[in-house]
Amino acid sequence: DAAKADALCAAVQPAYYTQPLKAFQLAAATQYVMTPGVDAKYRKLWACALVKAGKKATDVSVKQFFMDQLRWCACEKCIPAVYEIAGAEKNLKDFADMIARELKGKK
Repeated sequence: DAAKADALCAAVQPAYYTQPLKAFQLAAATQYVMTPGVDAKYRKLWACALVKAGKKATDVSVKQFFMDQLRWCACEKCIPAVYEIAGAEKNLKDFADMIARELKGKK
């Protein structure tokens, strides 16, 4: 549910201080929602939690973590949110450009 997704996202810490088990669980959730046959509502719920956490983040490494997860499970509608998370940071903006191309289906 949304509360559990938010709680899991809250475990992401700056500068690679995230507990490895939590990072694994986050990545596993991203992988799970993309599994064929899983109800699309779970993908949407997870993508929304990632966007929400990414927008709250102030640390570049945390923003990048959430952007990377969105890279795999977001949809084209999330592109504006990805750019919002990136903000004015040049490296994040470049990453957002790559994510946008991938979400549009262009490599």
